[in-house]
Amino acid sequence: MTEEDAKKITYNAKESLDHKPLDKDQLRNAIKGMIKLPDKAVFDYMEMNPRTEDSVNPNSAIMSYFQLGEYTYEKSAILTVLFTLLNEPCFQQLRNKEQLGYVVQASFNSQLKVLGGQILVQSGDHGPDFLESRINEFLKEFMVENNGNPFTEEQVEAAKKQQIDSLQLKALDLATETQENWIYIQGNYLHSDQDGKIAVTDVTDTLINSYRDITSSQVNAAARELFITNPRRVNFKLCSQNHREKKEPDNGSGGDQIVERPADDEEDDPEECLATPKIKEENVKAREQNKRHYVQIGLKSEKIADIEEFRNQMSERYPFEVVEKK
Repeated sequence: MTEEDAKKITYNAKESLDHKPLDKDQLRNAIKGMIKLPDKAVFDYMEMNPRTEDSVNPNSAIMSYFQLGEYTYEKSAILTVLFTLLNEPCFQQLRNKEQLGYVVQASFNSQLKVLGGQILVQSGDHGPDFLESRINEFLKEFMVENNGNPFTEEQVEAAKKQQIDSLQLKALDLATETQENWIYIQGNYLHSDQDGKIAVTDVTDTLINSYRDITSSQVNAAARELFITNPRRVNFKLCSQNHREKKEPDNGSGGDQIVERPADDEEDDPEECLATPKIKEENVKAREQNKRHYVQIGLKSEKIADIEEFRNQMSERYPFEVVEKK
């Protein structure tokens, strides 16, 4: 290879990685697949956990998603800290104390240019509406008992330090560094509110500074907005057709038993998919509790029949207001 060939390869590589600020149409396309949820609203979507020929899945699940809005470095840092701190008390209450199921997790969620967080619970013993009611009760008590300020300054500073320390770790090889840079590029980290453009090599420093600048007051304010004053929420539910029914030991044998629905059922009805009368009754009561809870905090509740139709309706009714970067 000649020197001229090497220079040409280098030039082409640099050109392929060069980026320019996105215009309005490009920004709209960047968030086209995301839905802007309206203020003070909760949406409910349910699917069946299908039976298979060779196995029985006894698990129902719920993922409650809470949306904050469009991406900024500051909001991203706030939400990351918030859900990092929320995960432990959520796990302690719903997993350890209430023993709802093996999987309980609160986590930060950022897709394209939209920020949010989610609480996930999977259970072999309870239906998704009951799980929803326990999430509601946990969030209510967690916020009320702390007067709407659940996170202390010490907790927030410790979470910030954890994130900053992680970002300050140097990549050990070129492959790792390349992977990190591609995450920044694909995640639309390269556009700031002020200048419209950030070099990929500056993203880590920008993230670190964002964590350093946020305060416990901002984190608590975001928690109040997400869970009390202005929730924008979707409950994604998976309903099992076969649940474990807890029974008392009988003749030396006991433990949890899987109770299956009759095999000759022709159609799966989400309202009748919980296998046992006890679990069904528990779920029906929880459904009414959830309705009352949302009315009390002023939320409009709506069911989602079709995800694609819902996405199209929300995109038309509540479009993201895209600001072109200069």
